[in-house]
Amino acid sequence: MTRHRLELISDGLLGFVLILLALDLRPPQALSDVDAQFAVHAGAFALVCFLWMALHDTFALVEDLRPRSLFFKVLALCWLTLMPFAARLAAQHPLDPLGPSLLAACYGLFTASNLGLRLASRHPLDEPPAVRRSLWLYGALALLRLALAALAWISPWFGYAALATVAAGVFLSPRRTAGPALPSGPEGQRAPST
Repeated sequence: MTRHRLELISDGLLGFVLILLALDLRPPQALSDVDAQFAVHAGAFALVCFLWMALHDTFALVEDLRPRSLFFKVLALCWLTLMPFAARLAAQHPLDPLGPSLLAACYGLFTASNLGLRLASRHPLDEPPAVRRSLWLYGALALLRLALAALAWISPWFGYAALATVAAGVFLSPRRTAGPALPSGPEGQRAPST
């Protein structure tokens, strides 16, 4: 499978996830229901769009497709496909722990899978120290999101707090710290520099 084909598959799947989020919007029965439903929809939609960009940024750094990097790419997409279900649960019952916990767990598992994709593409010891530090912080962010997903069973606000960690992910984006992708030749090897 080529890189471009895999990117097309992921773009199509993520477009479908965004459509499912929009199809979950239902007419409210009371005016107070509009706030929670709209807030969850807007937050989930923005989160999926951000994760789409993060996945593309990470995949741009993949030099060649290996089975391990393909596995982590598909695993990251798997967690994204659960977002509409989790968003629907959170919108219908915003103060129940299941919806926010599932949203935060999907977010944390996506972050861990995205980190796995990044590590499967290049060995971290081959990276500059700033990139290695960024990868450690990205891993810590994944663990934080998963811990907040577990704490959402105590209070759903912990689950919503995990979604608020999007800002930290923006600053730890692999593209922001790693620079442009290295060009690859037709056999997946690095092209000679000119």
